[in-house]
Amino acid sequence: MLAASTVGAGLLAKQTYDVRSAVEAGNTAMLRLTWTGVIARAVGPFREGQVLTAHIAQFIESRDGRVASIETFDCYEPFSA
Repeated sequence: MLAASTVGAGLLAKQTYDVRSAVEAGNTAMLRLTWTGVIARAVGPFREGQVLTAHIAQFIESRDGRVASIETFDCYEPFSA
């Protein structure tokens, strides 16, 4: 796992998160995000410069002013060849 995480850490040249909307209800925040990542180098099915996009729904629960849990649902756009 450690070796795989090291390889994965160098996979992206850059990444951005665009917050589309945020709603708070009690101690829960709900976010709708778009994530974009640019591949740094050719690895497996990915090529250098390829742009990946995911649409994300994230639910953050707080307790006593601190993050208690985060639940994230990612929906990736198809990877182009």
